[in-house]
Amino acid sequence: MAARTSAPYVAFLLSVLTSCSSSAGEPRASAEQNVSVNTQDNAILPCMGPRDASITLLQWKMLDKDSEGFVFFFRENRSYESYQIPSLKNRVQLSDPQMKNGNVSVTVKNVTFSDAGKYECSFYTSSRQRSRRAADFSYIINLHVEERHSGRQHLALVAPLVALVALLVAVLWKFKGRTEQPAAEEAGEQQLV
Repeated sequence: MAARTSAPYVAFLLSVLTSCSSSAGEPRASAEQNVSVNTQDNAILPCMGPRDASITLLQWKMLDKDSEGFVFFFRENRSYESYQIPSLKNRVQLSDPQMKNGNVSVTVKNVTFSDAGKYECSFYTSSRQRSRRAADFSYIINLHVEERHSGRQHLALVAPLVALVALLVAVLWKFKGRTEQPAAEEAGEQQLV
């Protein structure tokens, strides 16, 4: 999974670093990124804020689902699971709980097909140089969930092996039946004598 998400993650980080070069008071344009994972894997949904600001409010939402609540909600230096979408409870957490260098990415554990969709990361910051809130930031992540193929590949390797073992058992069974049949006939002849 790391190979699947690392290249887009690096590209996303570069786009964020480029956008952070504008002045702190200007709103940033939304960035959009695709992330692909297999079912049952953990998905990192990347989102980066400015390095020199503290996050005062963080909201992760699913945009294309009619769901009440948040994927992840953080305010007043703590997360609020009571605001979370029920199907995501105990499965979403900050990738870096200290949010070092503006990292507000989240990890979705044990991904299912129903987790696929469009996610929005939005947050407010408070710059260390300012006491008031700075601009609102917003990023879109498209999560694509694919079926895990390792089970099918495993089945493709095991099926011929099972067929071979079944054939070997059938041949041995036939061979054993032929060798036991003459012995049984000899035992029957000896009893007649």
